[in-house]
Amino acid sequence: MTDLHTSHTGFSRRSLFARGAGAAAAATLAGGLGTTAHAAPVRAVSVPFYGSHQAGITTDQQRNCVLAAFDVTTDRAGLKKLLDDWTALGDALSKGEPAPAGDTGISEGMSAERFTMTVGFGPSLFDGRFGPLNRPAKLAPLPHFAGDACDPGASGGDLFVQMCADEPQVLTHALIQLRAVSQGKAKLRWTENGFVIPPKDTAAPRNLLGVPDGTANPTDSARDAVVWCDPSGEPGYMAGGCYAVYRRIRLDLPHWMATPTPEKDAAIGRRFDGSPLTAPNGAQHATPDYPRLPNGSHVKEMHPHTMFRRGYNYDKGYEGGLLFMSFNRHPSQFIDAQHQLTRSDKLGRYMMPTGSGIYAIRGGVGAGGSFADGLF
Repeated sequence: MTDLHTSHTGFSRRSLFARGAGAAAAATLAGGLGTTAHAAPVRAVSVPFYGSHQAGITTDQQRNCVLAAFDVTTDRAGLKKLLDDWTALGDALSKGEPAPAGDTGISEGMSAERFTMTVGFGPSLFDGRFGPLNRPAKLAPLPHFAGDACDPGASGGDLFVQMCADEPQVLTHALIQLRAVSQGKAKLRWTENGFVIPPKDTAAPRNLLGVPDGTANPTDSARDAVVWCDPSGEPGYMAGGCYAVYRRIRLDLPHWMATPTPEKDAAIGRRFDGSPLTAPNGAQHATPDYPRLPNGSHVKEMHPHTMFRRGYNYDKGYEGGLLFMSFNRHPSQFIDAQHQLTRSDKLGRYMMPTGSGIYAIRGGVGAGGSFADGLF
């Protein structure tokens, strides 16, 4: 399934507006320069909501995200209704349409801007409050890691939602609508806003340390083998799903800025341009010679641990850092890597985790289905 293409459900008023404006601008530019007889193709703005996997995992990364966790305050029937309502909302917003149950209108005239909504279940959802639920086989609370300073109020949650789009106002609208349909059924536990600036070349986006983040992410079939869980022994709804780990990581930016460049490079194992220390300057896509990298460098220490990362930067003015997200077939992929990082990774001295969570990301929902399907 192609993650990014125009929705097969047809044009919404908003997406039609965006396509018309984009096509007009492209035609004007082409006519003014006189270099082509055809308008440039219009950027796709809609990511399909329904499919074998949830969107927002292997989708080309959007510029902005809102992460949120909710604690459910209703009963079993109310939980199902909540998940049904979230499904309808996610489908509508993915197509650039108004929210089904009353819309604020603050994104009127805007396209969907590649909006995606990804939903996960936290371990606390399965504590017995809602009667028997089909629990994912590998879902358990994360262990405590050395150096953690996680705020319980900024961690965990019964339900997790990742919403991504290329425009922040689309996400502001989405979070307001999500909270509106959750009233009386769930309360917001925590939320975070993040951003990335996609590079002009094929390098990974930079984090607030100025370092390309996610350079070693697997791609294509190798990525699929890392991300999607083995459905054997899992509830049926986990087919096409995975396990997500969230970490809010505060970066010690003053300390980092005062660190000499050679020491920074040794802590990472790459130069500022992304090239490995074992390759020439500028060779950002070169494969590192891992045995020759400095001991304790992040690239060397993390090399044995394969994960799929999809993080965002955050900036609160008084602090900045990384909203780390990894999507993996098994939680141990992250757990083993985190233990390694706390033992010997020199980059860890600049990082303090202040929020944390693990969630089972169910498989995709079929047309007419619901996030609740298979849970009960």
